[in-house]
Amino acid sequence: MVDDDQVDAMALERALRRAGVTSPILRAQNGQEALDTLRLSNDRRGFVVVLDLHMPVMTGFEFLRELRQDPTHSQTVVFVLSNSEFLPDRIAAYNHHIAGYVPKRNASDWDELAGLLSTYLRVADVPRVEAGRRRHRPNVDGAAGRTKATITQASLAARPTRPQ
Repeated sequence: MVDDDQVDAMALERALRRAGVTSPILRAQNGQEALDTLRLSNDRRGFVVVLDLHMPVMTGFEFLRELRQDPTHSQTVVFVLSNSEFLPDRIAAYNHHIAGYVPKRNASDWDELAGLLSTYLRVADVPRVEAGRRRHRPNVDGAAGRTKATITQASLAARPTRPQ
């Protein structure tokens, strides 16, 4: 979790624990701290990063640029959680291959956001870190012989949308 706003970071961390996320939650206050943490980590399971865009020292955009150029961490999954609703910010973030963009105004229900991330962690195929490069490790449902992500996508397509 990369965010200089300690209140938001603590709220999301508590919500993730309530949602049953048992993975370690590492926190950084800016992009440089986050890059250092990723690069120094011995954890090879892979990472999912929740990233704010506007931070001191190194912004979220600078972090994304560096991350995507890093051969070891270029495939790291990133969700942006930002106060910015500026369309060019969203477009720029998606151009850096983020998995999703959530304006903080939509994150006022931290439990809903944590549920989304918890589900993602449970069903998605997160690339593993391996000796300077990423290795794709399918998350397969043995009974059906299909990836859990495919099953989830099919069930989400059938799910009714929430009224605005």
